Amino acid sequence: MEFNESKFDAQKLRVNLEGNQKGPILDKQKARVMAETEDTEREFAEQYKRYSEDPGVFIGQHPDLPMQEIVVLEALHKNKVPPEYILRLAEIGAEVGGELHDFKKKIRGYTSVSLREMADVLERRLETSQEGENVLESDSGTLYDRTPIGANYGLRHTRDILKYRLIEKEIERRDEQD
Repeated sequence: MEFNESKFDAQKLRVNLEGNQKGPILDKQKARVMAETEDTEREFAEQYKRYSEDPGVFIGQHPDLPMQEIVVLEALHKNKVPPEYILRLAEIGAEVGGELHDFKKKIRGYTSVSLREMADVLERRLETSQEGENVLESDSGTLYDRTPIGANYGLRHTRDILKYRLIEKEIERRDEQD
């Protein structure tokens, strides 16, 4: 199958991250989180690559594959998404996981007032970005078949949601201690 490499340029995928999220990761827990995220996505990219070679044969070899997964594979195949694009998304997803791990540790040192201010800023940013989120729907319902602009947007949006939740949990933890 010929892939649409110009539309799905993996080199254009990027999210500005805080801290060092590229090798070597010395924090074992952080490394595990990053590896688990990336491994899952890599497995899916391999599965998609095999599917792209011959969808009918692949489906025949995997009769227990959930329908939702088949729909995603079909949408990616229809849009000619290169497997390398999915692999790059996997790398970025792992880096975001590493950033969130660092963020969770870092916010423990912030004052409650600072945490609430950060939560307010993130909440406003999320409300604004939520308006544009629906416009970026994809055939597969995933980031995999969004062009780089849409995928980058989706990654940042998801990261901000997770940061907001981490801040909320830290505030709750402190309130319970008081």
